[in-house]
Amino acid sequence: GWNSLFIGNHDLPRQVSRYGDDGVHRVASAKTLATVLHLMKGTPYVYQGEEIGMVDPAYESIDDYVDVEAVNAYRELADAGVAPEDAFAIVRAKARDNARTPMQWDASKYAGFTAPDAPVEPWISVNPNHVEINAAEEFDDPDSVYTFYKKLIAMRHNSATISTGEWHLLAADSDQVYAFTRTNGDDTILVVVNLTDRSAALPSDVAELLSDGVSDPQVLLSTYDAMHSVKSIARGELARWEGVVIQL
Repeated sequence: GWNSLFIGNHDLPRQVSRYGDDGVHRVASAKTLATVLHLMKGTPYVYQGEEIGMVDPAYESIDDYVDVEAVNAYRELADAGVAPEDAFAIVRAKARDNARTPMQWDASKYAGFTAPDAPVEPWISVNPNHVEINAAEEFDDPDSVYTFYKKLIAMRHNSATISTGEWHLLAADSDQVYAFTRTNGDDTILVVVNLTDRSAALPSDVAELLSDGVSDPQVLLSTYDAMHSVKSIARGELARWEGVVIQL
């Protein structure tokens, strides 16, 4: 079998808002989630906006939503006696429109939905944070989510181990760390990520693989940087939202 790999799509909330941290650690968690997805076995999908770390819109009223499913759900909750603020919170957490806001190309009006010199209002409100989170800001930033996605995609193109190698799960019982290996013949790559906002001890099976230590050249990719991850592993832990890809 061959998997279709995705975390978010047009019917699901933005992956960073749903599984990551769409506040202070937005960039780090976006990179960590991307590391998990793009280094697994299968074909990864990039849903528009994931590559710049877009998040759910901060809508303040049900009137901001267009999707009939969200509007109907809100009305049904209200009819069932749920307080308006609670009904809205429930809908906002799961609404399909969370991932349907226009792509945030730049900081201009409507986020570049149409030509800057003749902006046209889109069918649904643009996320107000497009002024800070947009493609134009990330294209030339070496530390951006966009640049990190380019590195992940390049790894899939350049490594047969990542593109077609065998996949094996590690640390199956960990509630913080997700880890797996990709193997192709004698070549093995370890992917280990901390999917929480607090530091995490390396699970025993991962620590055993790394018992001889890790050198800078072995770190193929890190959501922080190579030296940071080398030091983290030497301490037997990962920092919050730290993901690292290691050549064994």
